[in-house]
Amino acid sequence: MSAGWYGRIGPTTHGRATVQMPVAKRAVLSGPTKNFLGLGPSDDERRGAYRGLFRGRLSAVELEVIRDATNRAWALGDDRFREKVEALSARRSGPLPQGRPRKRGGQGNDG
Repeated sequence: MSAGWYGRIGPTTHGRATVQMPVAKRAVLSGPTKNFLGLGPSDDERRGAYRGLFRGRLSAVELEVIRDATNRAWALGDDRFREKVEALSARRSGPLPQGRPRKRGGQGNDG
């Protein structure tokens, strides 16, 4: 089987698999991104700003939301983002509303 453009998977000394890509492809993947470069004018300032992104702690509620979305394979984002994900993936990207569905037509509960 040829490695092709996607590289090949091989074992490492620490027991996990790694993807080994041709050198030309690795060079494209390595290096700073535009977002990283936008964090400051010098390497030291960029590194400091990047580390600062992770200094704060998440609240218990934020952590629970992240865990819930991860464990259920839901999209993590606002309603507009989740709607886009649903449209592209043809699957539900978040929880259904709780409770009974509302009646259509604005009629009361007189059955």
